[in-house]
Amino acid sequence: MRGEPDRRGAIHRTKHLYMYRGEPWRRPDRPVPRNPPPPDVEMRWLTAAEWERTPSLLPHPETLVGRRFADGDRCLAIHRRDGGELVYHLWLSTAGAWTDWIGARVVPPADCALVFDVWTHPDWRSGRLHIPGATEVARSLDDFGLRGMVAGVEAQEVVPFARMYARAGLGHITPYEVIVWHRVGPLSWHRRVPPPEHLVERCAEIRRRYEEP
Repeated sequence: MRGEPDRRGAIHRTKHLYMYRGEPWRRPDRPVPRNPPPPDVEMRWLTAAEWERTPSLLPHPETLVGRRFADGDRCLAIHRRDGGELVYHLWLSTAGAWTDWIGARVVPPADCALVFDVWTHPDWRSGRLHIPGATEVARSLDDFGLRGMVAGVEAQEVVPFARMYARAGLGHITPYEVIVWHRVGPLSWHRRVPPPEHLVERCAEIRRRYEEP
């Protein structure tokens, strides 16, 4: 976020959320691989019934989780096998979700689901869980009747995410929209603009490189 005073002295702040679309490879000779989590944790899609029996499985307020499940959202969780401590979760929604960082509701395209509220325990933030989580989402898309997933990142994260997604054998990432938040003094507003061409081309280069036989 950038903040600087304008000519009248009001603070002007701007944020940019870069939305990308991730689609798995759909070639008979290139199935989405398995990238399992470490053996000392268990990864699964939680059901509403399972959560209702044990609300402590998730740290969110019960009203929030209940509303998400009622809206058809899905939650992927990873717990330690020893003690059951939660170490990772993400949510998947076809209806969209409010994103605090940009102060707006983000709605995915009709054939995609939004990945949101991704969290990793501080002791596990070395990347060991992110790829297994992304892999499980990619492998589940067809089962959920979806073409792809979408998510929002900052500008500097677009190309690393595209490279990581391809290297993990999951598919390709394409930026499709930038949500821009402006604030001047007490006033704020949003606008949506196309992504920069250089980011689109960088992601296309990564796709071509990893799609080659």
